[in-house]
Amino acid sequence: MEHIEMVERLHEKAGISYTDAKDALERSGWDMLEALVLLEREGKIAPLTASTSSSDDGNSYEKVTATASRKDSNFHETMNGAREKLRKLFDDSLATDFVVKRQGKEIFRLQVLIALILCICLWEPILAALVIGLLCDCRYSFERRKAVTGEKESHE
Repeated sequence: MEHIEMVERLHEKAGISYTDAKDALERSGWDMLEALVLLEREGKIAPLTASTSSSDDGNSYEKVTATASRKDSNFHETMNGAREKLRKLFDDSLATDFVVKRQGKEIFRLQVLIALILCICLWEPILAALVIGLLCDCRYSFERRKAVTGEKESHE
């Protein structure tokens, strides 16, 4: 196998730059497995877990499978945390109502999620309605429904 092909293969298998692949192969005497071990020691690739040999046109090479790196697991932990926060925000938006009252009487009630969607889609008429409501002495509040008793909690 030519050196260029080896650099190309190491680049593809290890997910590193061509420069790093060529440098590692040069330092390991163009030994593919030794270059992979060298890259692992330097922290440029994930730890190696298994290897298998195969033959392609008489040339043998190593195919190496790597485990998930610490960066990947941190990324997944971060994404799981963000997913949980978004799920909680979604659940809270369904459990909270936007309420319009005038002189103590409830005029209008809508789930926050639906109110947000309407505000995004129809922001101009909604803004005008909110300003007109303020001029007509309307009060706006968010009320969270309690799951057990069905009572509402007000946040003006």
